[in-house]
Amino acid sequence: MTITNKSGKVIFEGKTPTTVSLKASAGYFKGENYTVAFKKEGYAQHTAQIERGVDGWYIGGNILFGGLIGWFIVDPATGAMWTLKDLNVSLTANQSSSVENQINIVTIDVVPDHLKSKMVRIN
Repeated sequence: MTITNKSGKVIFEGKTPTTVSLKASAGYFKGENYTVAFKKEGYAQHTAQIERGVDGWYIGGNILFGGLIGWFIVDPATGAMWTLKDLNVSLTANQSSSVENQINIVTIDVVPDHLKSKMVRIN
């Protein structure tokens, strides 16, 4: 699994299942988006998008409590104005169609007994 930000920088690379902490902010008044790519040999690659949005507390909280300082200085500078949507990413891996038409060549000592009767000599 690989997570990249909107600039293409790799933020995380590892195996699933896992938990990764991501920042919703990419700087002053800039939110961050991420692409999560799942890749496993023999399976089709899947990608999912994690997009940022404006946090409801940024709007409502600054109307009620923060005022202009919260609206233009504190929340944009700290990244508190952003939230990430769709934080739980789950995909089902499907075998790649190219795998269905493959041939596996192995030595006789690794073939299970129940498959030996189906073997075809090739020389």
